[in-house]
This record gives sequence, structure tokens and C-alpha cells, in this order.
Amino acid sequence: MTEVARAARPPLLDICNLSFGYSERLVLKGVNLTLAAGEMIAITGPSGSGKSTLLALAGLLRRPPPGCVWHWGQDMGQCSAALMAQRRSRLRFIFQRPYLLRSLTVIENVTTGALRSSEPNEALNARAHGILDTLGLREIAGRWPEQISGGQQQRVALARAVIGKPDLLFADEPTASLDYASAMVVVGEMRKLAEQESCGIIVTTHDPRISTHATRRLNLADGMFVDAVETA
Repeated sequence: MTEVARAARPPLLDICNLSFGYSERLVLKGVNLTLAAGEMIAITGPSGSGKSTLLALAGLLRRPPPGCVWHWGQDMGQCSAALMAQRRSRLRFIFQRPYLLRSLTVIENVTTGALRSSEPNEALNARAHGILDTLGLREIAGRWPEQISGGQQQRVALARAVIGKPDLLFADEPTASLDYASAMVVVGEMRKLAEQESCGIIVTTHDPRISTHATRRLNLADGMFVDAVETA
């Protein structure tokens, strides 16, 4: 996409010829990817293929090289620190581990995902309870993280991610530790977020249960995309 076209109709995320490495090892080799509002892309591939590195650069956990990662038509490799912080505030991550705050209850952990919201506390709490209910977690809202299972913790992490209604959601192996029923709930909620809130979602996974629910599946091998598949 040319810079003129990008400025006129910027996608949520536009990755252009992204190459990146550590020391002398090149991990990503000229990766290209465009993500539109409402899309959920599953990225598969073997361990070490560059999936987590791609998420870190696309999700601004690491500043990308200039001219390679564009958010809403803005080059994230050349933007100011203030703009970088603003963009990051509209992104959410789900990792393989839930990273819940042990000093907060489940419901308090969820509402931390919308700390920047101007929504009244009562309305925010009501919405948090509604999300937990959808995820089958109504009964544990007042418990502490150590009082719930690993699968429940991962669903709480999803609730924390979606409550802020992010523009972009990045998930790194979010169902790796979940049973089938819990995994289907998580995948369904991510797809709903994409469709109802026009969120763009990228999920890295080895789990075929996610791949079949994504709008596109891309296979990353040796730092390059191969065998793209339209799934829905």
C-alpha cells in the first residue's frame, strides 16, 4: 500500500516488509500483513518461527523498524513517545499466562482493563460482571486469583482484555492450557469482539480449535508467511 493510499484509507494494522533479528539471527524476513476492523487472524507455525516476535512488534511491546508497522496510517517506527503511548492505550494483550494481580479480586482484576475509561464505576462494574457471566465466571467474581483454576484465570485475563473495547487485540497461545469447553468460550468471545466491536485480532496458536474460528489463517515458517487460508 502506498503512503497516499494508506493516509486516505488506513487499516487498523499494516505491516510492510518487516524484517527483524537478534544479534546475527534474522527472525522475521520481509513479513507483510494487513488487518482490517472486524478481522480475526490466526497465525500458526512451529516454535521459533517468529510468531511471538511478530506480536511484540505489531503490538508495540518493542519499537518496530521505521516504515514497517503502521497503526491507523501512522508509522510506529518513527512516531513520538506520546503518540506511541496513545496507540498502546488502544491495544490489549492476552499471554500464555494470565498475569493476574494477586492483590485484587477477580472482578477488580477485570476492571483494571478499563482504567482509562470515563465510565462511572457502577456501570463499569456492571459490565465487568456481565462479561464474567458470559465467560461462565459469575460465581468467582469475589475470589482471589489463587482461589481459582488456571483455566478460570485465563478467562479472567480475557475479560480484562475485552472490557476496555480495544481497537486491536493480540493473543499469544491463549488456549494452550485450557480444556475444550473453556477454549471454545475464549475463542467465541474473541470472535464476538471482532464482529460486534470492529476490533482487529491477531492470535498466535498451535491450537486448531482457534484456527477454524478465525477469518484468516496464516502459517509462519522460518520468518515468512506461507499457505494463507481463508477460513470464514
